[in-house]
Amino acid sequence: MADLEEVESQTVFAEWSSRTPEAGRSLSRAGELADALSLRSGALPPLLGVVGSKGKGTTATYASATLRAAGLRVGTVLSPGLVTNLDRIRVDGLRISEPDYISLLREVATALRDLPPRTPSDGYVSPSGFFMISALKHFMRNGCDVAVIEAGIGGKSDELSLFNLTGVAMTEVFLEHEELLGHSVADIAANKVAVASRATKFINFLEQSHEAQQEIHRWSAAVGVQAKQVQRRSVQDRSEHLPPGHSGPNALLGYESGVDLLHSMGVKPEPPLSSVARSVTYPGRLSLHQYRNAWILVDSSISREGLSSAYAYAIKRFGQVPDRVIVSIPADKDYAGFIEELRAVESEVVFVNLPRTHLKYPLKETWPYNWSEASDLEELLQNRNVLAVGTATFSALVLHTIGVDSSRIF
Repeated sequence: MADLEEVESQTVFAEWSSRTPEAGRSLSRAGELADALSLRSGALPPLLGVVGSKGKGTTATYASATLRAAGLRVGTVLSPGLVTNLDRIRVDGLRISEPDYISLLREVATALRDLPPRTPSDGYVSPSGFFMISALKHFMRNGCDVAVIEAGIGGKSDELSLFNLTGVAMTEVFLEHEELLGHSVADIAANKVAVASRATKFINFLEQSHEAQQEIHRWSAAVGVQAKQVQRRSVQDRSEHLPPGHSGPNALLGYESGVDLLHSMGVKPEPPLSSVARSVTYPGRLSLHQYRNAWILVDSSISREGLSSAYAYAIKRFGQVPDRVIVSIPADKDYAGFIEELRAVESEVVFVNLPRTHLKYPLKETWPYNWSEASDLEELLQNRNVLAVGTATFSALVLHTIGVDSSRIF
């Protein structure tokens, strides 16, 4: 079998790795690729797009599980993958096989190379866009009735905007990727919600800041789409069927969006939330795993509030404070919030620096606690009760290190 990293380097990351300093992500080129693969000719099934700043993976998973529980064949795109990049592309909750994955990437790469050649200043097809387009081709080939797509970065600036979405689910929005999405929460919310078009039948969203909600309602009125908020009270009333911590609201958003997509397709009755929730196995979101002589609680929180919730949950599950808290978060996320929150914990605190990532990681001298490298991760996870919190990329590395099976998520 071919080496996966080498295949991905030659296909998914080929244009990105050869980009020039002046070249940026090109939606027009990605659109040409989608057209070359016959993805915008009306053949795609109904699509649910998931946008927001955090919790998108949980929302996409619960929406997909809801649609599957109703008897539909469901394609799911996750960004990033839970453990490996194969996890990004799933049909009925099961990730793509390695042979099919390699064949698919090579097919899409061939179509990309057959496009008109780029000049040095031309943009490139982003890796997340390459995965998304590849997944949609896979879903068409496998007869999916519907697809749920987690955006890479943004909304109108993401490849997700190339496709007519039947529905949009929007998780909480905060300041992130400011150089790409805008320098205020309002700008970022406007970018994300603009993935909806006049072809969209509904926009569901979680409680937002005032400025974000204004942008959601402004855009929904502009395109003539009803925007519905998933109420906090609904989350509280149904908490017994929802995952703990901050995943609960995202899960309910996914379920309600899945139900609304079913209704838009004329599919009834909808499956109960309780049965959908029982079907989901989604590691990396307050998931507990045994590793050698240690217990590891993994969470993909990137805000101070999420870290606080994860720490409290770890105490509940361990019956004591964690022996060690390992975190990994870019400088442009809630880095300052993490530093402040960790001042009050009674555990050893270690930052794990990730190499070769597109994320903007902080300088070592800005971190007031212990600092380590990704190569030390296996040792950091042994013989302790450990809470591991950070980006989805970091969670994936932790889950991979401790050997978690992510082949099926519902």
